[in-house]
This record gives sequence, C-alpha cells and structure tokens, in this order.
Amino acid sequence: MWKFGSFLPVLLPFLFSETQVPKKPEKRPTAGVPELISVGNLLFRLVELFRREETVDVLTFVEAIQFFSRHRPADARVAKGAILRSRDRQGTLIFQVFLDAGGQPLFDLPGGARGRKVRVRMMDEELEEAFDGSDLIVVE
Repeated sequence: MWKFGSFLPVLLPFLFSETQVPKKPEKRPTAGVPELISVGNLLFRLVELFRREETVDVLTFVEAIQFFSRHRPADARVAKGAILRSRDRQGTLIFQVFLDAGGQPLFDLPGGARGRKVRVRMMDEELEEAFDGSDLIVVE
C-alpha cells in the first residue's frame, strides 16, 4: 500500500519548477505588478500547499491588509503581498501570500507558502471594490 507522503519528494520539484511559473519579462507596461499570467495555476498550487484553512463570516479590507503587517515574516526577500480570490459553491477562498521582488510567492523550508488560506462567506464592500473585477490584489 502506498502513501501520498512517499510521493512528496518527487512532486516538490515539479510543483516549484521554473516551467510552472513564468519569469518576469524584461519590460512591462505595468511595472510593480507581479507576473502572474496563470492565476489559475498559482491558485491550484496554493490550494495544495495550504492544507489548513481558516473560516471567517465576513472579511474586511482592513483585516486583509493588516494581515500583511502583523504576520510579515522576518525574511529580507519579502517585498510585497498578494491577495488572490477563488470562488466555489462553499463561498470564497482567499489566499494571502508574501511575494519577493520578482512577484514570486515565498515558501518556508518544508515547502509551504508563506501566508494563509481563508474561506469567507462574504467580503465587505471595500474589499470587493479593491478587487475591481479581477481576482488579484497586490499589496506594496
């Protein structure tokens, strides 16, 4: 009988290979915004990496932004944060991750992304407006 954990050392290089996340182009008209061409691919990887999930009835813009200042890791590579949104039948999943200067998510040594996953029933109006029709907010 096999265990999923036995495949983890084989899967980790695949999950974090450079072919999975595109590199930032030399020149971009939207400088300062991370290159997240495949938000769906990133969301899939984050779902797998964030095993633990918090549940909140209402997530406010202020609470979402305060997370980045209260939980900022003592890592010199942290340059900004990202809030990604994914909707499903059970509500909305919010991923809050810390990014390096190149817009790539930072990971702990065991391979977990630095940040959190929150299932929310509702978001306040200010947070909804901050998404402005997209599923990504970059926090500088």
